[in-house]
Amino acid sequence: IEYKREAPKLKSKKLDNIKIAKSISSFANTKGGWIFWGIESDDKNKPISLNGFDISEYRNFEDQVSQIINSNISPKPYYHFKKVDLDNGNVILIIKIDESPTPPYITSQGIIYQRENNESKPIKDRYIIEKLNEKTNEYYEAIERFSNFNLTETKGQSEGNQTYLELYLFPIPFDN
Repeated sequence: IEYKREAPKLKSKKLDNIKIAKSISSFANTKGGWIFWGIESDDKNKPISLNGFDISEYRNFEDQVSQIINSNISPKPYYHFKKVDLDNGNVILIIKIDESPTPPYITSQGIIYQRENNESKPIKDRYIIEKLNEKTNEYYEAIERFSNFNLTETKGQSEGNQTYLELYLFPIPFDN
């Protein structure tokens, strides 16, 4: 879990693409997680204040954040938003990042981050990057095995002279 008093911004008041991409990609490269903007925390990462923050200066705030994530992280991670309106006119934005099946997730700066305690840190160990690649390969191999799974025809299918369709639906991420 990561708590921030407000959304990461530059001095120009624009959203900080680099910090947002860094946080999201680090969660996607590990076990997923939650980001809460509008909640202040202490030095032990425990929430101490739920004041929210003002998004009135932004047009389509959630769309802007989505655009930042989608254009600054490759491949695109799985994430979900929830905006909570507070009585004081501010909001708390909750971003849930799923553990992603196809790491590594690389920022537009070419850096691969991971969560370590309460921080997003660059991965410098080649072994960790190889493990992330193995996870991706295992995911694609599982899809391939499922796609090649050969089911026998039922009696009704084999005796009839009709075309039939077998349809399999599975949630993303597959095999989770």
